Amino acid sequence: YQRRVHGAAARAGLSSDDPSPALKLLRRFVAEKDGPLRRRVKCIARAMNPQECGFNSVTSGLIAKNNATPFIVRDTSSFFSSDGYFEIDVDVHNFGKPARIGLYGCSSVLTQLVFDFAMVVEGETDDELPEQLLFCSRLTRLDPSIVPHLPP
Repeated sequence: YQRRVHGAAARAGLSSDDPSPALKLLRRFVAEKDGPLRRRVKCIARAMNPQECGFNSVTSGLIAKNNATPFIVRDTSSFFSSDGYFEIDVDVHNFGKPARIGLYGCSSVLTQLVFDFAMVVEGETDDELPEQLLFCSRLTRLDPSIVPHLPP
């Protein structure tokens, strides 16, 4: 499955004369075409109602242990940009095996699950902190059976 989230940043905030450390980091991140900064995309996923979804014991344990724990997607992300446009794609099919098992464990209850998803550029030094969200989204009771299939 694929989930696309699109948004726009306020131009006034991006062109600030006194940018926050997070905004400086974002500017560097977008300007960099390849390099170590692009390997610092951090995601945060939080299941909001796992107790209502009837997960099996293995999946329930994984959610209890890892719910809302930030993770880096350095090897599964790609980037596209043009004038006034920037896109981050994260391919969950390339996640590590434990993460894929956890995600597949959730697939049977997507129509019941509510979860929040967010991304940040990881700050590593004091001048890059505090981190601020790039975006966040609430995904509510997704039903893959009603999504039209697109031709290849």
